[in-house]
Amino acid sequence: MKKRLVTTFKQQTNIQGAEVKNMKLSGAEINKAYSEQLAKLLVDGYTLVVARDNGSLKSEKTIREMVVLEKEGKQYEFGFWYEGLNRNTGKYTLSLVEFDKHPLKREISDSENLLETPFIYYSYTFGLEGIYHPYKYFAFSTEEEALELYEKRKQRKEYREWAGQHIVNTFKVAKTNYKGFKKDVTVESLRYSYKLTNKNGRECYVQKETGRVNFY
Repeated sequence: MKKRLVTTFKQQTNIQGAEVKNMKLSGAEINKAYSEQLAKLLVDGYTLVVARDNGSLKSEKTIREMVVLEKEGKQYEFGFWYEGLNRNTGKYTLSLVEFDKHPLKREISDSENLLETPFIYYSYTFGLEGIYHPYKYFAFSTEEEALELYEKRKQRKEYREWAGQHIVNTFKVAKTNYKGFKKDVTVESLRYSYKLTNKNGRECYVQKETGRVNFY
């Protein structure tokens, strides 16, 4: 009976872990969502516009990698619109909007997205400065996950900057549990330890990770 319960618990744990893992998106999942939506539009009567009226093929591309569709004499743009949330995170919304000859002068908020339930995902980049690196780009299905990663990376960066300045925080405590350092102790918070100095000038170090005390 115990063995069966343990197996069931492990299965539930694996399922929960899989659900959490699925929140991070792969390129294949994004491509699938894009392709499925495009297929629906083609079935609904939209056609891809690849040639001009005289039959010559169009060669120009927009910076948002949009494709041009046409239906009943009107042209539309289909693709992902990008909206920056902060320096490292952004929001991508799959959109179908009326075609604009001057797309660089327009924002997504200025255009009506004709897709009723657009596919949306969020990204985080590690400050690549325009250079693509497959292991430094993450896509998520929720904004919360992208911003959570952003905050964690921001805190790590701020801590490294603080540690690099070698700032020592000093304060006094009335009592401690360490022999010879019971009262009136000055404490200096170092990177890996606390330095304790009693009123007679005697010093000791308490390791932050282990709590081990070293007397000098």
